[in-house]
Amino acid sequence: MGALMNLTNPKEKNAYGAVRELREEQFLTALVDFSKQVTQLEQRLSANSAIQKTLFQNSQEWRRLLSQKILPEFSEDSCLVVTLAGGTNTGKSTLFNLLSGGIKSMVRSTAAATSSPVLVTGTKRYEEGKTGNTLPGFEAHPLVSPEDPLRKDMPENTLWITSSEKIPEHMALLDTPDTDSIESENKSRAEQIRAAGDVVVAVLTPTKYRDVQTVNFFRQARESGRLIVPVMNKANPENNYKTARLQLSEFMEDIGLSDCRCFVVPLDYDVDSKSVREIRSVDSEGGLWDYLLALDVWQVKAQVYQDTLGFVYTEGKGFLSRIQSFYEQLKEISKYFHQLTGELSDGYKPVLVQKTGDYLYQELLAHRIPFMRGIRFGIARIGILVGRLLRYYLFPDEAIQVGKRQGDAAAAATISQNHSLRETARVLQNKMREFARHEGKLIGSLIDRELLKVDQSNSVDAIVNALSGRNQSYADIIRQGMDLLLRQWWIKHRWQRVYLRMFDLNLTLTIPLLFGCFTFLSWGFIPALILFVGAISVGDKLILRFCRRYADQWLDLFDDWKQGERERLSVCLFEKITNPVLKPVENLSQIFEADLLEQLKKDWNLCQSIFPKS
Repeated sequence: MGALMNLTNPKEKNAYGAVRELREEQFLTALVDFSKQVTQLEQRLSANSAIQKTLFQNSQEWRRLLSQKILPEFSEDSCLVVTLAGGTNTGKSTLFNLLSGGIKSMVRSTAAATSSPVLVTGTKRYEEGKTGNTLPGFEAHPLVSPEDPLRKDMPENTLWITSSEKIPEHMALLDTPDTDSIESENKSRAEQIRAAGDVVVAVLTPTKYRDVQTVNFFRQARESGRLIVPVMNKANPENNYKTARLQLSEFMEDIGLSDCRCFVVPLDYDVDSKSVREIRSVDSEGGLWDYLLALDVWQVKAQVYQDTLGFVYTEGKGFLSRIQSFYEQLKEISKYFHQLTGELSDGYKPVLVQKTGDYLYQELLAHRIPFMRGIRFGIARIGILVGRLLRYYLFPDEAIQVGKRQGDAAAAATISQNHSLRETARVLQNKMREFARHEGKLIGSLIDRELLKVDQSNSVDAIVNALSGRNQSYADIIRQGMDLLLRQWWIKHRWQRVYLRMFDLNLTLTIPLLFGCFTFLSWGFIPALILFVGAISVGDKLILRFCRRYADQWLDLFDDWKQGERERLSVCLFEKITNPVLKPVENLSQIFEADLLEQLKKDWNLCQSIFPKS
């Protein structure tokens, strides 16, 4: 569009002022940066083909327009590119040769004759065209023979270029492969060329003007800003082309075109003959070539350019919205899984082999004076022996069950603990699967795939071993933890410690001594000894009941221990289950977090701020 900057006619300056403003250096830089960032994002997502395909769905057209139409228009000497496009065997190459004034592209009656596009320019622009500047994205090769476009051994981006004295310097004529070709390479080339054209001549036939691929191709061309010129080839001339008019009207309606000049080529028109005929207009004088020559080049290019920008702006905005939404979704998934792991860990209740009061009682026994420990040990042993004898002779079944319960207490605690851990891990995995089912196919399949990679049995076993112990019993682990915590508590809480020891001393020594002294004075030594021993045993039981009753209220230290166990479980769940599942999600998030998304939005907002509103 650089030539627009050299216009001296005031009328032309007013007509194309909006386009000139778009040549702001800041706007061009933002466009280039935005295009590069989109390409970079696509490359980063290449390892996740399904996600890449979904996010970049329907983005090919506006990206082609950005790289092959909008940015090239900033060159200093762009021209009007007229493209002939259509389905298989509609006569594109035939009409192309007629317009270009010679046999430039070989005609075949077989399908998909033209494999590579052919560009015809004026003689002065030919040298520039050989550099590839006229049609970016293609590698230009001089056309030596009309057979060249039929060659199948050339790269996909091949462009054959030649010149004709008939073509004015402000125009270039382009023949394309079939828009509905069964060969994907030909179809891709046609779509790529569509992005580079300003005027698209839609070559139709009575049998190929409403098929889905043809309609979609030209609708896309119209929506993206191209000037569409329909030509009905092989038209029935009866009743002043009544049938062709109806067919052209239906085609225009299908692609959303309200008003345009239409042209026809008669059914009996032999364009391969030596006779010179016109591609005539349906409703006015003159032919297609006269119409193309009469186009106001700069006005057409300005309108096409502005419409193209509008299309790219709309599609690009939708693309950014889709990317932003996907990124937010990734963050929500990571947040939810962390939250879910934390909630399940908070609901975990560590199993104690003994009651809290029993641990406190045992700590208190360890700090009794040696004399009291000795008396208690002797009494305990005598009581255990007498109790066993009585249970054995009076309640033999009960004696067996008590022994069994005592022997299985630690094992039962371990089983209960392991079951609780396994259930927590199972619930976490089930909730992840349920989340994946409701999250949608794209993210859901990603999560499901990672869940399948996690060895559920080994992961759960690792969590159980980490919290319940692998080489030692769970009871020993709890005992060691309680001993450590109670020693710390005993040292830090002086007044509670003093109160507890005084209470223990009074119940297990002072009161039994008083009872023993009074009994000795009244009934003698033996009754006094029996009462003393009995009082000590009763006092010891009272201390145990006191510890069991008030330990939970007295010792907040165990709450810290339980919270510590929950935190350990949270770490294990995250390490063994949550993190392996979340890893690909977080890897995807990092792609967007590396300033890429912010730079995309920054460049796009800059483009939008300069984008013409009229």
